[in-house]
Formats: sequence, structure tokens, C-alpha cells
Amino acid sequence: MTLHYLSEPIAHATADLLGGKGLRLHEMLLEGVPVPPAFAITTEACRAYMASPKDVMAVVRSSYIPTIIDRFTALFGYMPLVSVRSGAKISMPGMMDTILNVGLTHANAGEWKDRLGLQCRNDCALRLADMFMDVVGIEPPDTLEAQLEAAIEAVFKSWGNERAQTYRDLHGIPHDLGTAVVIQAMVFGNADDQS
Repeated sequence: MTLHYLSEPIAHATADLLGGKGLRLHEMLLEGVPVPPAFAITTEACRAYMASPKDVMAVVRSSYIPTIIDRFTALFGYMPLVSVRSGAKISMPGMMDTILNVGLTHANAGEWKDRLGLQCRNDCALRLADMFMDVVGIEPPDTLEAQLEAAIEAVFKSWGNERAQTYRDLHGIPHDLGTAVVIQAMVFGNADDQS
């Protein structure tokens, strides 16, 4: 199991490893297409999570999350809000979970108001809270690290949810593939008339 920064070459990059979404983002980023930078936690991690959740989440907490934060902060000069999304080898639209605007906390709410404007910041906070309550079943934790950890684990868990299992049964998709987790900097379509 590995974390990959999708803007850099990856040996043996396949949908088996990065999921379909991760592979396509990787290809676009290497071609210079202006899409936001992203990381992918491999499908191997999801399969390992199914066997040993605590061990995988310990690696996510101690290694992957600090790497994501350090890399994005170096790139942007601050930690952007991110989406945390599933990305299986075979597309399963709407079957697994996504959380947007991860990283918005009480501590940085003022900074995001300055970057996005009050209305957009408030919209982002409301969507984050709604998605956390719906997907994770709790209010968003008030630290970036705890939000990322909970969102990543929610995507791993969503591979095994009832709707995803039913979809795989109906479409002949193996249950042991697992999903990659894609963590990507957010783009805001609701910031102003130009976004």
C-alpha cells in the first residue's frame, strides 16, 4: 500500500493500482492539463484495510496525512481545502462516498473568508458539515488531520456499503478489488461570477 503524488511519474501506473479516477488525473497532470494537484492512496491500502483497519489507519495517520499536508502546503503556501473521493478500477458512479471541503475548521475560518468571501466560505462549511453527518455520521472534527483521517476511512468503508455491493453484484464486478482514495485540492465554482 502506497500514497502517490499524481503530478510525478509513477512506475506501473494502472487503474488496478490508482483506480480509474486516480489514473486519469495522473495522466492529465503529466500532460500538463491544468487540473488541481492530487494524491492517491492505492487500492492495495483498501484491501489491506478490509483485513486490518487499525493497522492501515495507523499508517494513514502517521505517514500519509503529514505527507499530504506538507506537500500541499509547500505547493500553495497554505493547506488548501481538499476533496476526498473514491476511485475504483471500474467506475461505480454514486455508489461510494465523497467528502468535499475537508480542512475547513473554526481556526482557519477567517482565512477562508478572506480567500473565498463570506458566502462561499459559509457554503463550503455547510456542505462539509452535511457530508460529514451523512457519510461519517458525526460533525466534522475541528482539526485538518482528524477530518482527513475520518474522510479517508469513510471512503475505505464505502467500498463495502450495501449499495456498492449490490452494484457490483449487478454488474459482475469482483468484490475484492478495493477502491483507491483520491485527495485533491478543491476548485470553487461558487466563489464569484468568474469561478
